[in-house]
Amino acid sequence: MWLRSIPLNSQIVVAFACLFSITVYGDLLKRLLAPFWALGALYAFACFWLLLVFFIFVHRRVFRTNVQLITPFASIIALYFIQIFVHPQFFSLDALVFFLYFFIPVSSLILWNSFSGEIDTRKIVFIFGIFMLPHHIVAIIQILFDQGFGVSTAYSEHGGVILRSFIAPTTEEHTTVFARLPGLFVSADRYAGMSALQVALSAYFVSFDRKNTPIDLSKFIFLLTLGILGLFISGVRSRTGIGISSILAATMACYLYWYLSERVSLRKVFRHLVGFLLGAIPIIGAFWVMNFDSLIMLKQTFMSDDIFIRLGQMFAMSLPPADVTMVGQGIGSLGGRPAEFGIWAMWRESGLLFSSFLLLSYFTVIVVCVIAIIGGIRANNVGDTSVIFCFLGFLMFGMLAGFSTNFEYSLGLALFTLTGMALRRSAPKWLVQSSLFERSKASSFGGISK
Repeated sequence: MWLRSIPLNSQIVVAFACLFSITVYGDLLKRLLAPFWALGALYAFACFWLLLVFFIFVHRRVFRTNVQLITPFASIIALYFIQIFVHPQFFSLDALVFFLYFFIPVSSLILWNSFSGEIDTRKIVFIFGIFMLPHHIVAIIQILFDQGFGVSTAYSEHGGVILRSFIAPTTEEHTTVFARLPGLFVSADRYAGMSALQVALSAYFVSFDRKNTPIDLSKFIFLLTLGILGLFISGVRSRTGIGISSILAATMACYLYWYLSERVSLRKVFRHLVGFLLGAIPIIGAFWVMNFDSLIMLKQTFMSDDIFIRLGQMFAMSLPPADVTMVGQGIGSLGGRPAEFGIWAMWRESGLLFSSFLLLSYFTVIVVCVIAIIGGIRANNVGDTSVIFCFLGFLMFGMLAGFSTNFEYSLGLALFTLTGMALRRSAPKWLVQSSLFERSKASSFGGISK
């Protein structure tokens, strides 16, 4: 009974604080434990967190499952689970790790999509920004003073620092490589993914249908500035593009629909637009002047055909290979975690039969996300729209480039959780009207989303 004495909002805040402790600082375990034990501990913590959250939802009667909305996500888990028993020779540690890699984040998405209570999303987002602050501080020290500051070499000689080649040598010093820095993460890729999520989350402090306070604007600048800084320091082009394009697409789409549907005065439109530009343009301009190495790499990417060449290669590798079998080699057969080039690895591991159903499930997820984005735009919900845009970008790129290279453990669990809430609030009523285990009469759109 003591659980009921704690306000539900406080329990939700504590739950997210625990989630961010696991996802933002889980890499610190890898400095203390061997890789196997560190990964096992993180998976165990995540599973325990899921069970605890599920118990809170059921106990407080705020658990309402939306059948239509979660079916494509649940089918992905079911298809991978079935494959474990289709290939008994691969019922091993690799197969278990592969399955948990999908099971934990997708289960979190389903669980938080089933929450029918109210959430102060802005508070949750700001807490995430506070948790990320030490990573950004360490990354700033790394890029300005000491590249090895705070870097762990437990996994490799250079730690999480990744040397990346320019497409063409820079003209001033004829430099051919630059360093991608990780902050406190064990990988610059992971730091980039979490920074992209922070950029997308900053959109929760953008609103056109109500007055933004100076505090809202300051939090928006805080989250956006440090998020973009993390992207440029970590230097991953795909994550930089996904993070920045998510907030830009969501903001401009919601702004345009609000302007056309509400028939607002030009004076009000001008005031909101100037407010947004005053917050965003100086930030982007300052980074452009700083001339980060990763920014030079981005300029070279847009000036060359590199992006089209890489996308062409990914699409070519996504076609069914000539030697594809009916049920594949079994999940985990390519090394435990999902291999690079997601669809290519899917044909190898899952075969023609299971890959066809998996692709159908993923395609349905994409359709659901597009429907939710339209709903978010119509509701002028910039934050949820930005998060779903971000999730959709990582999902589609992961299907081409590889799930494990895009959805690291930390990014996957955090992004899927936040996407679960965003989908529930943004999806139309016909998509969320059915439920199982209905425990509450609360509105299926309950929540403070702006």
